[in-house]
Amino acid sequence: MERTTEPVAAAGSPDAVGIVSVPACTSGAVAADTELAASQKAEKRMAWSSEQLSDLFSTFWEDIESNNITLSSVHEKMKVMKHSVLSSLDERKIYDRL
Repeated sequence: MERTTEPVAAAGSPDAVGIVSVPACTSGAVAADTELAASQKAEKRMAWSSEQLSDLFSTFWEDIESNNITLSSVHEKMKVMKHSVLSSLDERKIYDRL
C-alpha cells in the first residue's frame, strides 16, 4: 500500500506541525471495495420466481392488506401449506420478502 505524508498539529502545541505517515487512498481502490461488497451482497440474495411470488401474494394477500404480517402468522400459514411452491422455502425468507 502506498503511503503519503501529511502535516498535522502535534499534541499539546497548537502551533507545532508534525509529519504523519498515512495510507494513500485512491478512488480506484475504493470503487473496487464497493463493487466487491455489492457483488457479495447480491450473491446472498435469493431470486424469486414469478410462480413463487404469485403464490406468496395470493396466500398472504389478506395479511398484506391489513398490514398485519408477523413471523408467527407466516409460520402458521406455512404449517398448512404442505404442497405449495413456498413450502420448500425458509419461513424467515418469506417473512422478509413480505
